[in-house]
Amino acid sequence: MTTVDVDLDKLFGPDEPKTNVVPISKKAVTFKRGDHVEIGQKVIDKYVAKGDPPMVYTDGEFYLYRPADGKWEIVQRETIACTIHDFAGEAVYAGAEKTKPLLVRSSDIRGGVEVMRAETNKPGFFSGVRPGILFRNGFVTFRNNKPALLNHSHEHKARLKYDFDYVPKAEPKLLIAFLNSIYRDDADREERVAFDQEFFGACLMGLAPKFHRCSIKINRVGGNGKSTLSRIISAMMPPGSVCSIPPQSWGSGRSGEYDRAMLAGKLLNTVTELPSGDLDNLETFKGIIAGDPVPARHIEKD
Repeated sequence: MTTVDVDLDKLFGPDEPKTNVVPISKKAVTFKRGDHVEIGQKVIDKYVAKGDPPMVYTDGEFYLYRPADGKWEIVQRETIACTIHDFAGEAVYAGAEKTKPLLVRSSDIRGGVEVMRAETNKPGFFSGVRPGILFRNGFVTFRNNKPALLNHSHEHKARLKYDFDYVPKAEPKLLIAFLNSIYRDDADREERVAFDQEFFGACLMGLAPKFHRCSIKINRVGGNGKSTLSRIISAMMPPGSVCSIPPQSWGSGRSGEYDRAMLAGKLLNTVTELPSGDLDNLETFKGIIAGDPVPARHIEKD
């Protein structure tokens, strides 16, 4: 058998590079250390422009204020992960006027997010906000029982928005006509129509829990418009403000925690059917209707 000496380094390169550092003059330093703390802080600095309100972590989500829109928007974890991915290969100071490329692992993403959460954590940030509705041309609130249009501001802490202008003299003629039609055979029709207007207006302003009330429509006969009313009101609410979490799922246990968390930041919860029997979580039900604090968490989050 004949043997041949082969220089594997020439064919495939050496197994271990002698060094992966480069002179600083060839590439500016982006990271001093490249640890989780610096990664998390770099992400925050990348998202928050100079002079803008700081990033906020609350209700299990990261929020940024968008001045052009006038509202606070959720920054998805996937977006943050992609931002950290983009740091891969950036220059990290390696001493002696040299740098090395940043290596990004899954643990670095988790660690960076944990640092961001610690740096921006503000529990209850959206509690006690000024009642109002955000439109494209401003923020509508009430002063002396009259609607007032204010300029966009981060201080309004608005998370939901209509993508059209506020028109002061607009009237919901079709809605009023529909409400009158579904209560046409009731002696207290006017009171029912007024109640629906007031109730859904309170939901829209985020004030409904202050009245400790929910609205239950009893379907005495088929085709009475109950489902249609639910669809109309849901479509009238700002995008992202409606959910459908049955009260019977607000109970104890991990599943209840997850379902309750889905109510956070919503203005209206509408359910087409309710259980015929008693609720086994009556205290939790009453607490949520009244706007009391209740424990909850999102899946795989705090």
